[in-house]
Amino acid sequence: MVFRALLVALTLASGLMGAPPAAATGVAGPVVPGATLRVWNTNTTDDGICTAGFLVRNSRGAPVLLDAGHCDQGGPVTMSDANGQQVPVAGFVVSTFDGTENDDTDIAALQISKGIAAQADIGGAIPVAGWTSAIAPGDVLCKIGATSGRSCGHVVSVSPSKVKFTAAIEPGDSGGPVYLMNPDGTALAVGITIRKATDDGDAVAELIGPWMRRWSLAIG
Repeated sequence: MVFRALLVALTLASGLMGAPPAAATGVAGPVVPGATLRVWNTNTTDDGICTAGFLVRNSRGAPVLLDAGHCDQGGPVTMSDANGQQVPVAGFVVSTFDGTENDDTDIAALQISKGIAAQADIGGAIPVAGWTSAIAPGDVLCKIGATSGRSCGHVVSVSPSKVKFTAAIEPGDSGGPVYLMNPDGTALAVGITIRKATDDGDAVAELIGPWMRRWSLAIG
């Protein structure tokens, strides 16, 4: 997926984000950071659960949803409507997933489907004031996951692309927002949940800062 990621990076930066997913036939959403997503394979015969990440905007102002790269199974992304039916809400535009326990990349960008509402507030309630990569061991980060909900923990380690912190994480939490709370009740976007560390079970997140710059994105 590395080649595809590099090829599409220029498209993201220019705001020309490919064809949108099929138009929704039901009412689902709004898509908010922390929402439960079902991710399907190419033939829509099998699916898994991931969590919606941060809603950002490209250089043309179009909404872009960040998520974990390994959530891309090749098919549509859906949410339940009021009747419990699965409605397409987004489609993967670019994804990169290289390795599991090293410092390779695991991030994706999705385009919101036509007719689907999206909101940038975390869980539909916490305003996102911006993003930051200026974090250090001891800082407290929070995350929301479709399976485990909201939990917070102290930063254990930080690399140029990842942060590890002591929060609960379970399967289905991948892609969810990782953030730093401000005293005024707003949040700063920090990363996207990608895995549970095998050595101690701590949460690991991909920092969004490098990708915000590379893809010319802004919090929206």
